[in-house]
Amino acid sequence: MPKINISHKNTAMTKILIDSDVVLDVFLKQEPFCETSKNVFLKIEQGYCDAWISALALANIYYKTRKTLGRETALNAIFKLLETEGLEILGIAGSAIYEALSSDMTDFEDAIQTSAAGTEGIEYVVRVYLENKTLKIQTFCNLSR
Repeated sequence: MPKINISHKNTAMTKILIDSDVVLDVFLKQEPFCETSKNVFLKIEQGYCDAWISALALANIYYKTRKTLGRETALNAIFKLLETEGLEILGIAGSAIYEALSSDMTDFEDAIQTSAAGTEGIEYVVRVYLENKTLKIQTFCNLSR
């Protein structure tokens, strides 16, 4: 799978879907991922890529943040997230659900999001992970068709 590079501005803008864990890393200050995840948002705001977050992810982010930090903090965090320059909300159509049901993906939530992302021409789903004690930004699904 090709790697994407959001450290250099591209002439043809790379389209990415942000995994909910990247947002939760920032909201919940989850170490050691928080700073690297913040950098993903910095690159979005600086125009290095076009980014989306799915409506399904927003619901999950709200739920997990509310459980940890309370309702008001969760709502304020979601509002702030939605003000991120260069970040759009990806809607989930019924067709994405049906496509996900037919998918070989074992994670149904991921299948729904990648199906919806494909309809918008989104090329990658991005998350932050730890490998050999080094934090990396990973594309776990290449959606280029």
